[in-house]
Amino acid sequence: MKILAQGAEAKILLIENIIVKERIPKLYRPVELDNEIRFKRTRQEKKIVDKLYQNSILVPKIVKPLQNFDHKTTLFMEYIEGSILKDFLCQIEKYKDNFNKSEHSDSFSIKITEIKN
Repeated sequence: MKILAQGAEAKILLIENIIVKERIPKLYRPVELDNEIRFKRTRQEKKIVDKLYQNSILVPKIVKPLQNFDHKTTLFMEYIEGSILKDFLCQIEKYKDNFNKSEHSDSFSIKITEIKN
C-alpha cells in the first residue's frame, strides 16, 4: 500500500493496481451528518466517473471494492499510468504561449457537451 496524496477531504492510496479514494471523517461534525455527507459525495463522484467512462473519456474505471474499507465512503478505481489532470492544466498555464488554446478548448467543449446530454 502506498499513499499517493492526502487532502482535507480524502486520502488517495495505491493498492496493487487499484486506486482507493477514502473520504476522511470530520470529527467536528455530528457522526450521522458526517456519514451522510461523505456517502453522498462518494456516490455523486462515482456517478460522474461512471458517466465519463461511458462517454469514452479517459478516466479510471470503477472497480470491485476491496475488503476492510467502508464501501459507502470509499471509491475504488483502476490505476491508469499518466499525468494527473491538475499537472496537465498547470503545464498548459506554464506553456500557454505555445499551446493552441482554441484547438484544445474546442475538443474539451465538445466532450463536455456530449457528457451533459
